[in-house]
Amino acid sequence: MERQVSGYILSGGKNSRMNGEKKLFLLLDGIPFYQHILRALSPLPLVRLSVERPEPYAHLGLELVVDEIPDIGPMGGLYSGLRSTPSEALLVVPCDMPLVGQATVHRLLSAYERYPVVTVVTQGNVPRPFPGIYPKRCLPVLGRMIQAGKYRMMDFLKQLPELQSVPALNSQTFQNVNTPEDYQHLAGNRPIRLPPVSE
Repeated sequence: MERQVSGYILSGGKNSRMNGEKKLFLLLDGIPFYQHILRALSPLPLVRLSVERPEPYAHLGLELVVDEIPDIGPMGGLYSGLRSTPSEALLVVPCDMPLVGQATVHRLLSAYERYPVVTVVTQGNVPRPFPGIYPKRCLPVLGRMIQAGKYRMMDFLKQLPELQSVPALNSQTFQNVNTPEDYQHLAGNRPIRLPPVSE
């Protein structure tokens, strides 16, 4: 039986390094980042959006999940999403990774279907937290990390009793935007080939 996995986009917090501009709405090839990510997540039956507050995102028509614990980064968004999701697990993509394609999504889903534990993508030999699939049963470890004030996702991965990974198809999977310079590099300084719908 196919396991129920929902899509989950982390919208980011204050975006201070982007001068407050919401990365979700940045354009690549004239299309907002979030629409590129929605295309990658289109095989999933439901996609929700993690937000720090609902007002900037209400017009998107997506189900919003407001952070229960604000200002602790992606771990807080993941925690709130897992606590509220009707699904068994979340396939999580940050809003600043518009080059994640459907091929990567299918790889993650296939691996999770075979063995339903936290499933991430490796860069080189290093597992990276995102994109990744996180089942609800990792919530106790996540809660303990938050209670201890340890908010680094890489540290969270090291605390998991089980973790599997799939190799990245290419380095574009991890290309993200944290600063205006990153965005300029992504959008203007070199040709950008968006991943096709399926590779």
